Amino acid sequence: VDDPETSLKIVELAQKHFPNVELVVRARNVAHYFQLRQKGISHIERELFEGSLSTAQKVVQQLGFTHEDSNALIEQFRSINLSLMQKFEKVRAESDDKNFASEVRKDRKSTRLNSSHT
Repeated sequence: VDDPETSLKIVELAQKHFPNVELVVRARNVAHYFQLRQKGISHIERELFEGSLSTAQKVVQQLGFTHEDSNALIEQFRSINLSLMQKFEKVRAESDDKNFASEVRKDRKSTRLNSSHT
């Protein structure tokens, strides 16, 4: 299902009629990801994110990194991003959209600065 609103309706119906089924859902973007998390979904495939990681890995390999090294880089990025998403989820629940965007920008800048010194 390509439309986030339609997928959210399907999630609601599935949860209502099949409350014991653990759903695996595809998120179209970050906003959709947070909406799914608010509905209690824990298994979410971030469509654009995963596709971008796959492309990035191919580029890194073309630059001469081994398959193992490129895997390690991608997994490190995925892990950092997941940690940030979990943090942002908490911030988003506690703030309005303007403050949330400000917090995201601050955290991204801080993460870039910290990772450039390692």
